[in-house]
Amino acid sequence: MSTSTGDDRLVEVRLLGLPMSLYQRTRDHGADLMREFELLQLSDHAAHDVPGRLVALAAELMDQFGAFTAAADAELADAEARGERRIDLVYRIPPAAGEGARRLEGLLDEADDYCRAGQELLTLAAGPETAAFRHWFLREFVAQIDGRPPTRWSDYREGGA
Repeated sequence: MSTSTGDDRLVEVRLLGLPMSLYQRTRDHGADLMREFELLQLSDHAAHDVPGRLVALAAELMDQFGAFTAAADAELADAEARGERRIDLVYRIPPAAGEGARRLEGLLDEADDYCRAGQELLTLAAGPETAAFRHWFLREFVAQIDGRPPTRWSDYREGGA
């Protein structure tokens, strides 16, 4: 796993009031989507390039930033095991992760469109709450890396997102 990002400083990104049940649903939906897109790449049915681009981007981001997310991932797993309802989570990541989050958000939105249009898929597009959570989660990386303060999940939802 490569951790070279061209910038040695790390930025703290705080996800405040992260709802564990919604995180789990979003994580599970993402895993289902990636599994199906990986299978689609192996078939003759992958006429659209979204599955290949998403699988490639996920691998790129894991290679570039996976080592930086390990501590937060472990904290999420511990909170899940304890049955926590909400947690505050801190990532320490390179600034380049903001552009990765921006790219991932756009491609996941494309993947939702692909799921809605696709007839060979079992995975449905993300539901409204899952999509909103995903947007909040990824946008917090972009915003905080750009120097803006964190927005709690509950404040984001109350703001009409």
